[in-house]
Amino acid sequence: MIKELKAIAADINILYVEDEDEVRNVAYQLLKKFFKNVVVGVDGEDGLDKYQNHGMTFDIVLTDISMPKMNGLDMAELIKAINPNQHLMIASAHSDSMNLLKAIEIGVEYFIIKPIDNTQLFEALIRVCKRVLAERKLDELQFNTLKNSVDKAIEIKFEKVLHSIPIPSVLLDSEDHALYFNEEFLNIFDMFEDNETIFKINEKSLKFTDILDEESEYLVNAILDWKDEVIDLQDNESCNFVLNTANKQEFTIKIKKFEEDSESTTHYLLCLLAK
Repeated sequence: MIKELKAIAADINILYVEDEDEVRNVAYQLLKKFFKNVVVGVDGEDGLDKYQNHGMTFDIVLTDISMPKMNGLDMAELIKAINPNQHLMIASAHSDSMNLLKAIEIGVEYFIIKPIDNTQLFEALIRVCKRVLAERKLDELQFNTLKNSVDKAIEIKFEKVLHSIPIPSVLLDSEDHALYFNEEFLNIFDMFEDNETIFKINEKSLKFTDILDEESEYLVNAILDWKDEVIDLQDNESCNFVLNTANKQEFTIKIKKFEEDSESTTHYLLCLLAK
């Protein structure tokens, strides 16, 4: 893993923003062993200033969330406004679910759960470095996009997000088909053990109502008609429902609607927040 990261990060620039001196210094010494250039910021304001005025193009921005003057999410949002294609990595506590949801809205792609261990950090950095290098290669070949369609672009984005955050989540298309689940979501529902369900998942023909039907013994409060409530939401707005599972787990289901105007494509991101 260390050899792989050294090989693929050797020509990549990273901006690292962390307000705790000891954490920042240790991480800086580690990162500079792998990356071509490592620039550090001591808070969100300093990080944003370094991003805009350092005279360097940063392939990756890695930031903590809780910082003085300007937090990491506000900085990330401003950076995304400057460069919508910027690769952003957020370090956050496992229980920080609301901040993680906001990070998804901003467009953060990669999440590292604190306290950070080197294996977790290296794995995340390898993923984002591979992405950076793949995009460079495509640019050299004069391709303007990584995706074949708007639908696929959205699915790829959320597949990546779903598998990196510690919140049970599922992505649905406009026909209520479940496109992607993360492991946390699968662990809640035991119906995913049978072959028929697995086949439906692979074929992307499993509907959200299939997950919540009576045969699965899940008690649903005002959720089977969720689409009626969500249909009038504006892009990026959200609404909440309550779900009680058979083993008496209670969740707030946060539903966000995402639309791509050019193709009239609608997707719904459902996140289960433990109450």
